[in-house]
Amino acid sequence: MDRQKLKRAKRIASRIFTEPGYVAQQLKPQLLYKLNKAVIPISRGYSFSLNGVSLFLTWRCNLRCKMCNLWGEKGSCWKMQPSELNEELGIDELKRIIDGLAAYSPSVVLTGGEPLLYKDWYELCKYIKKKKLRSSQMLTNGTLLEENAEKLVDSLDSLNISLDGPPAIHNQIRGVPGLFERVISGIKAINQTKEKKGKKNPYINIAYTISELNYQYLEEMIDYLKRERLNINTLIFQHLEFTNEEAYLKTEKIYQEEFKLKTNIWSGFVYNLKSLDIDYLARTVNKIKKSEYEDIYVVFFPDFKEEELKRYYSNPSSFPQKRPKACLGPWLEALIPPNGDLWICPDYVVGNLKKERFKRLWNNEKARYFRQKLNKEGVFLPVCRCCGCFYVR
Repeated sequence: MDRQKLKRAKRIASRIFTEPGYVAQQLKPQLLYKLNKAVIPISRGYSFSLNGVSLFLTWRCNLRCKMCNLWGEKGSCWKMQPSELNEELGIDELKRIIDGLAAYSPSVVLTGGEPLLYKDWYELCKYIKKKKLRSSQMLTNGTLLEENAEKLVDSLDSLNISLDGPPAIHNQIRGVPGLFERVISGIKAINQTKEKKGKKNPYINIAYTISELNYQYLEEMIDYLKRERLNINTLIFQHLEFTNEEAYLKTEKIYQEEFKLKTNIWSGFVYNLKSLDIDYLARTVNKIKKSEYEDIYVVFFPDFKEEELKRYYSNPSSFPQKRPKACLGPWLEALIPPNGDLWICPDYVVGNLKKERFKRLWNNEKARYFRQKLNKEGVFLPVCRCCGCFYVR
């Protein structure tokens, strides 16, 4: 067993003894994956389970990060009308949606925009916990952690906090002086609150998005987190999700001609890498994977092999791995943007949850048609190479 697998096994063993529900929480997605994979050929487009739901509470954000697919230089939110940008579900509407999801017991990821800008986020998190959904996670830029530390500890299972490099680099990418220090203060406040309340949750994960602006600082970031002893559970190095104009336009054409839908969300993934040294990045990733880190668990997502990594960054319209017969995302994952639409793939709308219940939409004709096409043709959207669902196995 290699070092990374051994470290992961030790971490899992530790959590099994300290968290009785951890085994079921980890096994369920694997079982659902295998179940759906087995029945896809005969399912006629039906999904028999739901693993996770990404709930976009708002498109609003208080940062303008350079590589962001929503609010970056080419982010899709810039193309939205003000009415669309400001549309958000009310807390009662969200509770009704959670009621409809409860029978499936999925994990719920609260995201945005910046989810802490949604005024009723805490009430929603408490309701998710009350309905005993499998787990709740929030993706946040970390700007509002300190003032919300008590509520976050009381209501969430895990937090994914964006930090894209050591202090000067993170602040440069995010465009806000002193932001790194502000996020660190928030993390410390959460840890202090957890200790005061005798709680292990929320688990704190750092999400570091690799780009041409920060790929040289991966090891420096690890050293910083080790030195500061911030009680971080996982450091996730997230490869930049990007494609080129050609792949986006081909995808847009498929949406329009095949599905009679307009797609905007994918335009934000068009990104022109100008100065990333791919060989340097590959060497650094290999070195980190072979290293031992006592105080922090380091992962890469997607977990590319060296040749896959080089292919991914050198050709933004190609798939780094052999294209699988089907992406299981539309069978296992649901996305709900702030207007209440239900997506089984980004921008593929099967209905609206303000008008119909989840159960009626999840396997309706539009949902089944998309899944059947995916099953028949394999992964057919060029932009799938930059979607996280494609790499979840």
